[in-house]
Amino acid sequence: MKKLLSIALFMFLSMSIYSQNSSVYASIDRNCNSAPATLNIANGHTASGFIIASLEAGNNCHSGARFTDKGFVIKNSSGNIVFQYTINSKGQKHQPYGEISKLTLGAGIYYVYVDGGNGASLQLKFNM
Repeated sequence: MKKLLSIALFMFLSMSIYSQNSSVYASIDRNCNSAPATLNIANGHTASGFIIASLEAGNNCHSGARFTDKGFVIKNSSGNIVFQYTINSKGQKHQPYGEISKLTLGAGIYYVYVDGGNGASLQLKFNM
């Protein structure tokens, strides 16, 4: 029993060491320049447990009107969309690639772009 408990404790601690909480931040500045986040997942690792910590709509770059819809996309290094999330003013979510809570990204480089005009921002948290 002690041996089994020791093995279980070792496995838990090993997983805790290798699984770390991470976050990325993407935004659009006041001059409407996009500042995407880079997500670099090393070989042999995955990113999962994604949570939207904050998502703010921006203002239209030409009229200054506030956007009511907000969202973001994640693209792989080839520029292909691997995840998309939009939420409208009524709280209706559109996730055509699946739910964010089930998103898992394998090794590679990904870019996270927030949608909207100036002032739009996103903080995305995940485990790696």
